[in-house]
Amino acid sequence: PKNYDQKIEVVVDSTGHYSVNGQSLASKEVSDLNTAIKQTANDRRDLMFVIAADAKATHQDVIRVMDVAGQLGFVNINISTKVPTRGY
Repeated sequence: PKNYDQKIEVVVDSTGHYSVNGQSLASKEVSDLNTAIKQTANDRRDLMFVIAADAKATHQDVIRVMDVAGQLGFVNINISTKVPTRGY
């Protein structure tokens, strides 16, 4: 299991759906993403913020997460790419 004590990780899948620290969101709406991040952060903006995007996720879906993180006051933002699993 992943340790989420010191970070917030937003995963963007290939279809643009989000999950925050392992919890999938019901929609792609910015307001839902904002609420989920706020609830997870508990007013802590010093946590590391990681955006883990599938290689097939759109640029806009990733930028949306960056925008929300910036509006909420996160400054330590990291981006990683998840490469699709290969069949060999």
